[in-house]
Amino acid sequence: MPKMAILGERDAILGFKAVGVNVFPIKNTDEAEAVLRKLAMEDYAAIFVSERYAQDLELQIKEIERSGGMFPSIVIIPGPGVNQGLGMNKIKNMVEKALGMAILSTDEKQ
Repeated sequence: MPKMAILGERDAILGFKAVGVNVFPIKNTDEAEAVLRKLAMEDYAAIFVSERYAQDLELQIKEIERSGGMFPSIVIIPGPGVNQGLGMNKIKNMVEKALGMAILSTDEKQ
């Protein structure tokens, strides 16, 4: 079974442990950067990152994604507080890149 990990605010990620995801509670951006770098070097298929830290780790996430391999797949999830839409924007950009056109819209009128 592929390994999965999540890093983010303790209260927001502890529930993932119940479904077999390795949980890495983070206290600050420096810690998040070190943990993400370590996880990317290990045998993880997916790494979930809370929005709060994903914004600060944007360059590192892009670097990992450009490294050429299929794994790890980095998925941005909403954390506590305001949802900034980073995860949805990433998915939207991936779909547009794959299809060559926009089919997902954040405009609720469609």
